[in-house]
Amino acid sequence: LGGLETGILARFLVRLLVAAGTAAAVGWAVRYGLDQLLARDGKLGAVLTMASVTVTGALVYLGLSRVLRIDEVNSITRLVTGRLKR
Repeated sequence: LGGLETGILARFLVRLLVAAGTAAAVGWAVRYGLDQLLARDGKLGAVLTMASVTVTGALVYLGLSRVLRIDEVNSITRLVTGRLKR
């Protein structure tokens, strides 16, 4: 498969897996911590947990994608922030 540039693709996938795996692990840790602190019996606790895990996971993923230089994620981030600044 000569045209796929396998080395570049493999490095990209490794960086992507590191960023996604770390974000998932941090999200799980946040959920576990909040489960210990809050009684998630009610809807408010469930919504707080869901929002916290989502925001934390997204921030970790975006931060790691910047550090690991995942160009595709960084270009989308620049596009969205550029439109929000208008």
